[in-house]
Amino acid sequence: MSISAAEGNLGDIAIRREVIDQMRQIGLRPVIYSGSMGRDYVDAFDFLPGEIVTRSGPVFIRKLLTEIASVRRPVVVMAPGPVQVGVSLQSALKHMFLFVLLLLVRVMGGKVVIVGRSVDVKRSFALPIERLLAAASNLYVARDSRTRAILGARTLVFPDYALRQYSRFPDSAATSFGQRSLMVVSLRHDRILDDDISVLTALKTRAAQCGYRIVFTAQVREDSAANRRLAKSLSVDFVDWPERRPHSDQEAKVLELYSEATVVVSDRLHALLFAVRAGAVPVIQYRPGFTKLSDALAHLFDVQHIQTPEDVSKLRIDATESMHVATRATEASRQHQLLDALLRETIGAS
Repeated sequence: MSISAAEGNLGDIAIRREVIDQMRQIGLRPVIYSGSMGRDYVDAFDFLPGEIVTRSGPVFIRKLLTEIASVRRPVVVMAPGPVQVGVSLQSALKHMFLFVLLLLVRVMGGKVVIVGRSVDVKRSFALPIERLLAAASNLYVARDSRTRAILGARTLVFPDYALRQYSRFPDSAATSFGQRSLMVVSLRHDRILDDDISVLTALKTRAAQCGYRIVFTAQVREDSAANRRLAKSLSVDFVDWPERRPHSDQEAKVLELYSEATVVVSDRLHALLFAVRAGAVPVIQYRPGFTKLSDALAHLFDVQHIQTPEDVSKLRIDATESMHVATRATEASRQHQLLDALLRETIGAS
């Protein structure tokens, strides 16, 4: 499996770490390609002694080919997350090479599983390649029904991996809703709109009326500067992600912040799911034409959206809403137990 992804993104780490843990529990020993990822990014995965992690593509491919030729038969896992189909000819050719490699794995008796996938079609010329990848896999698991509609009924839909072990996070219920004192905001730097200030001002007013304090933070490092500016314009606090702070330390800091929050407002999917894990109510900062969040969450939660100041006044901020979110998150975790069993059966089959 490859863990090469966007540096400075806690969500990318969390869902890949869950997949690795899942495969360990099945009885597999990880062989990991980290590519150009930095040391503290890799350290956040907590690899065990004897597990192979390499930055070298040729070493990784050679190890895979060696396993294909052996009697052990490898399991190739495609990491979870979004994939943009048809973004360029180069990416299409890369995926075509990947299909050939996965087909070789299958022909030689190995297994291929693709999990937690979300397909975004930029240009349809490359869509047949993604369908070939799905056909080459023993199991193709999407995190949203939109992906299944694109690829066909053979695609299974399960909740995002960030909720796989929701019940493992006892801190989610450690702080009762009535004892929480924060509203947390974490927005994407590249989708902030001029209208956001009026919405965030209304949120600050609503927070004060409820006895809460607004705090901004960054769950993705490149969002830091934009959230800092928003916090300054509203004269509220900001929890930064300095360049020298390791991923694991920032993850602990963000989860601690969310565990003190009644509500987390974000247009980042995993900011909302981290909030759920920490016992806060997720609220989507709506972006016109951007459906990634609702696609991934609609089959799990009735997630609240805000787009205007009037929306803020209608937010449900109470223990009843918190319990509803916790109940749905528990169901998502239960569904992942079923996926664990399905993967074990698929990978263990001859």
